[in-house]
Amino acid sequence: MFTRPDLDDGAIIDALHFRWSFNATHIEYAPVGFGSHHWHVSDGQNRRFVTIDDLHAKHHGRTVDAARHRPTSALASAARLRSADLDFVVAPLPTIDAAITFDLSDRYVMAVYPHLDGDQRDYGPYATQAERLAVLERTGASIDPDAIELYRLCWDLSEVGIYISEFRQPHTTTDDILTAWDNLQVFLDSTRW
Repeated sequence: MFTRPDLDDGAIIDALHFRWSFNATHIEYAPVGFGSHHWHVSDGQNRRFVTIDDLHAKHHGRTVDAARHRPTSALASAARLRSADLDFVVAPLPTIDAAITFDLSDRYVMAVYPHLDGDQRDYGPYATQAERLAVLERTGASIDPDAIELYRLCWDLSEVGIYISEFRQPHTTTDDILTAWDNLQVFLDSTRW
């Protein structure tokens, strides 16, 4: 998300200390991605990547508890895949009591990841099926192109639903809303379908 939420860095640093035993001395908001808020943190030697989901922005007609369950379940699945030696999966680090996420408040859910150096690409789907297949080939799994195309369609429809939900509720013009509008226009292009 490009728009920083109204969250105090001290609350994030405290959660890192008390829930992950990570004593951050540096914290910086990272306006990357689309859907979660991100921070780079460091203790002077080690770095972490923090994501925080705004449950009020993500409930999309569900209860806030249901909105909390969705990222927590997805991240728990990622952690199980990583623990099964699938090293291409980047999973969140568990808290000191082995939880995957931490409720920073009634509104915000936090997860912490190892910080990985690598290439960054723009948010959004891969432009071609060849790009999608190239990424999946790195997993070593057999790939069914029809299943990949079905997944792309499912992902696209999910994105359209998220964007429409954003515009159906009261909102102001922010960089995130403008990005959502631009992304929605891509799906409204009849040549895409």
